[in-house]
Formats: sequence, C-alpha cells, structure tokens
Amino acid sequence: MNPVQPLPPLPFAGVEWSRFRLRHGVTEAQLMSAAQRVVDGLLRHQPGFQGHAVLRDSEGGYIDLLLADSEARAQALCGMWVSHPACADYLALLEPDSVQLGFHSSLCSASALPLRAELILGGAGEVLA
Repeated sequence: MNPVQPLPPLPFAGVEWSRFRLRHGVTEAQLMSAAQRVVDGLLRHQPGFQGHAVLRDSEGGYIDLLLADSEARAQALCGMWVSHPACADYLALLEPDSVQLGFHSSLCSASALPLRAELILGGAGEVLA
C-alpha cells in the first residue's frame, strides 16, 4: 500500500477580493480588457504578486481576486489601484455603490495542480478568460 502523499500548498498566503456589479451598459469584454491592463501595467511587476482573476456569479455579480505572498502584500497591492493609471479604466467600469472589499490570510491550502498567475482554481463563480 502506498502512503498518502500530502498535496503541495498553493503558492499564496494573502487574498484580496472585491465583489461588485458593472455599471449599466458595460460589457464583460470591456471588463476583461481593463483587467488585463491592470495585470500588465501594474500587478505583474510587483513583488509578492501571485495571481489575479475575475469571476462571475450566476446573478450578474463579479469578484475580483488578487493573490499575494501575504495579506499585508495583498493590501499594499490593492492600495496601489486607486492612483495607478493602469487601473483607472477598470475602476471606472464598476458600479460604485456595489463594491465590497475584503482581505484574508491563508490558514491552509492544497493544490493538485500547478498554479500559474493566469490560473485560479474553481469556486462558486466562473473564471472569465
């Protein structure tokens, strides 16, 4: 009998999430294009950045998910969004009264698959590509 091997941990320890709705008339194509500009113009160049995803729920809401090497780094990265030019278009698409923001630290995690910055494993929402 083979002993059970533990799964490797996911390569992040901090998460920033924001739940939101889009402004009237904004398309998912616009959202995804703006999200890519955030990743390319800001996030991928920052130390501690581990991944980013936009998820859609079945009721027309969205979650923006940022993964970092610590909760403190996730908070710092999130704090850059307001003043960074690469984020302006993305933030302008969101319905301001709908935005909810939260930060979390990982207590435990496991992955059966290698995780890349472009891949977020399942959950309640659908990963937009």
